[in-house]
Amino acid sequence: MNNEKIKKSSPSTATSQAILPSWIHPNSSNMKWYLPRTGTKVTVSEDPNSSRYVKLSFDYQLFDGSSTSDLIWNLFIRDLQSSAIALIESSKSKRPCALVGFVRTAFEIADHVYEARHRLNQPPKIVTLADITLEDIKTFLEAHDLTLMGINLLNLDTQLGPTPRGRENIASCISGMHIPPITQKILIQKLKNNRSDICREFTCTHSANEENEENEEDTLSISTIQNKCTNLTYLHSTKEYQIHSFKVGTHDISDVINSMTGRFVDKSQTPLMPTNIAFHYISNAIVFHRNYAPHIRAYIKQLDNHYNREIIDKYAASTIRSKSCLGAATALGPPDSH
Repeated sequence: MNNEKIKKSSPSTATSQAILPSWIHPNSSNMKWYLPRTGTKVTVSEDPNSSRYVKLSFDYQLFDGSSTSDLIWNLFIRDLQSSAIALIESSKSKRPCALVGFVRTAFEIADHVYEARHRLNQPPKIVTLADITLEDIKTFLEAHDLTLMGINLLNLDTQLGPTPRGRENIASCISGMHIPPITQKILIQKLKNNRSDICREFTCTHSANEENEENEEDTLSISTIQNKCTNLTYLHSTKEYQIHSFKVGTHDISDVINSMTGRFVDKSQTPLMPTNIAFHYISNAIVFHRNYAPHIRAYIKQLDNHYNREIIDKYAASTIRSKSCLGAATALGPPDSH
């Protein structure tokens, strides 16, 4: 698809109504898109809040409590939406639902840059994609390394103690640490899911090897960082559709991630499913059984009755007739050759 068509599909401002592509549900708005979870086909009559669609919001809460829905972020959102549309229209990405991670990464690094300027007492400046530098990307990726940031997860876990692990409680505990917003989010997620929290509620025993695994929890997997770098390279590969173009090249981003691979662990399968995930699956299985099991059983019973009535009886009768005819023919013997 040519550049002109893609640009015309993009909003001129974040608050103006735009003509969205056919793979975005028509009930979407400029700040909230509904995308099919699989493929690009959209059925207009379907409820966009159903399980077939995923919501992509351009209303992102920033470190200071403000939101990207504010008018000063129009330039950023306009170019980000243009790139998102271009990724699908140009077939660089074939799954619209993948745009959720792409947009989230863009907002995360924008928030990182915005917070860094505030922390350094620099004058506020409207952030556009063109304002993001290679150094910003480097410090953004480094902010994912809790060890590099001087954070001891075990100490924080002890400090929280048996208190409820809600987002607000954890955020209050780490509010005075003056760390980048992405580091705060990683900390909140890790402390919410920390194994010691599970041990307080359930009997928990683990070996020395498992203790070593816990010491590695301060480090994210390299695949997480690579996925974010891929999303950043998408900003560069679609820069021709942006007005304030993203300037950091793909090779520069690759060099940064290659220089940091030793700081992150390889993704590996855990020997046992984490308890919180297991409970989540069990809960969903119970809900599924409650909602659908009676209907499935009734359907299977109908199939069984139909099989017995329409298949078995008729097939058995026809088989008997066939055997009778075969027996009669055998009794008569072979036809006379004369």
